[in-house]
Amino acid sequence: RPRADGTFRILDVPPGMHFLDTFALGYTFPPITLKLLTNGKLQAEYAEDPDELPATNPLRLRPVSTAEYFEARAAASPMAMLKNPMVLMVLMTVLMAWGMPKMIENMDPEELKMMQERMGSQPTMQVDPQ
Repeated sequence: RPRADGTFRILDVPPGMHFLDTFALGYTFPPITLKLLTNGKLQAEYAEDPDELPATNPLRLRPVSTAEYFEARAAASPMAMLKNPMVLMVLMTVLMAWGMPKMIENMDPEELKMMQERMGSQPTMQVDPQ
């Protein structure tokens, strides 16, 4: 059980290699490999970087960083909305519904008549009512 100053003891630890993984709410600690010798001496190394941890008695651990438990919500961005495929489809539909009549108004009358004749000669699809 940790004391008020954050220290604690682990009793009756047999000699050998041990792995220390520290969990503290709000902080991130690196994993540590401990080697307890038969004469009672302790050698401590970071698990990822064996040459970095200085040997102190008692062993002092410092947090690497503060823990971030929640992701910050991204701010609403008009550009992010415009990249949404559904918004792009709606905008294209609105643009076509607004722009096509304008384009037809500006067409040559002869060309417009030819286009209407071609569209009128195309077969229409009918649904078979059953």
